[in-house]
Amino acid sequence: MTHQAKYKPSGYQWLEIIPSHWQLKRIKDKTLINVATLDDNTSKEFEIKYLDISNVESGGKILDYQEMNFEDAPSRARRIVKDRDIALSTVRPNLQAIAYLDSNPTNLIASTGFAVIQSNKDFDPRFLYYFLYSEYFKAQIESKAVGVSYPAVNSNDIGQFRLVVPPIAEQQSIVKYLDDRVGIVDKMIQNKNKQIETLKQFRMITITNAVLKGIDGQTETKESGTKWIGKIPKNWQVKRLKDLLKSGLSNGIFKKSEEFGEGLKLVNVVDLFQEDFQIKYESLDRVKTSKEEYDVFKVEKGDIFFVRSSLKLEGIACASFIKEVPEETVFDCHIVRAQTNPLKMDPFFLINYLNSSVVRQHLIACSNTVTMTTISQPKLSSLKVVVPPISEQIRIADYIAVKSKWFREMINNIEIQIDKLSEYRKVIINDVVTGKIKITN
Repeated sequence: MTHQAKYKPSGYQWLEIIPSHWQLKRIKDKTLINVATLDDNTSKEFEIKYLDISNVESGGKILDYQEMNFEDAPSRARRIVKDRDIALSTVRPNLQAIAYLDSNPTNLIASTGFAVIQSNKDFDPRFLYYFLYSEYFKAQIESKAVGVSYPAVNSNDIGQFRLVVPPIAEQQSIVKYLDDRVGIVDKMIQNKNKQIETLKQFRMITITNAVLKGIDGQTETKESGTKWIGKIPKNWQVKRLKDLLKSGLSNGIFKKSEEFGEGLKLVNVVDLFQEDFQIKYESLDRVKTSKEEYDVFKVEKGDIFFVRSSLKLEGIACASFIKEVPEETVFDCHIVRAQTNPLKMDPFFLINYLNSSVVRQHLIACSNTVTMTTISQPKLSSLKVVVPPISEQIRIADYIAVKSKWFREMINNIEIQIDKLSEYRKVIINDVVTGKIKITN
């Protein structure tokens, strides 16, 4: 339950007032920070479970650990983590990658990008976790972060930040209350995210069925002659991708890193990963380009691009198209460009076909992985494409556009609900750990 409390000024603008019987202490007065580390003399065969910053989501969810020998571990694998410790990311602290680590696996080692914080015996580590996750603490840590694109804070500075200290019994009541309330909200957010994933799966099913079977219901079918495609409508054909293009596939322009930032617009690998398979022109980078280079690597309206090389297997051959080209634009060497013959293939139909689940699985199976995953032009050129009559291609593409818009609207509505739940989560944590809402039981 909650009730009104008497308050006193905290002395800090970011905090304003606190309950009159609470104290303000430096974090280092109630904790130990980075007290245990592995040194260079650690046995090479010592087996660790490594926790990197990328393994912790905002909100404290730990995605996984990486098992390895010390010999194979990154040089930053040094912080020893014990049960009931808190790992606080000192890099990009605005993302709030903070984890409370209980019932840890044996030999858990965190990156030096974390500050590992251990509470004193008279201080509840779960209360500390909630306070570190509050917007009030976020304001403190962001004020000390250095750097623009990759801000970071020094672990020594963390010990100087101020911490509210209720009596231990009150801390425990607060933890119990927040575990209950935050747990409910987290479960709701989890369910909302599952709804989004289900909608995305249904959207993909809709696209795949439309480009392989059509939208007219029960139609007479025939064998396509390609096992992974299966049966197709009787009046459809199957052709190689290269037979549906104005010219052959082409790789893009190679540029050094120092040439980026100004010049012509550039379509790059990162620009191809779009939910609607359409490149966002306003987000494109720029690169210095000569007139001769532009003539060779010119991007035109309706061009389709494939990812030619990817660090992740699932990214290979991902395809997007460019709907409009308002100014001179070129494309990068890590992607491949295709230009459809408008008499044979509608680009809107083709882009949906290329991103259907069946075709994506086939293209991934055709890729090669050494240090990176790659796919060759011959593999792409010989890709089998189902070809309805051009009028039917356009009708199917229009159908998919309408259905996709409905799915996007549904997903957007759920994302708004998630944002509201996340905001409520922040508010309830902030108000409780600073005593604005007083928890007595």
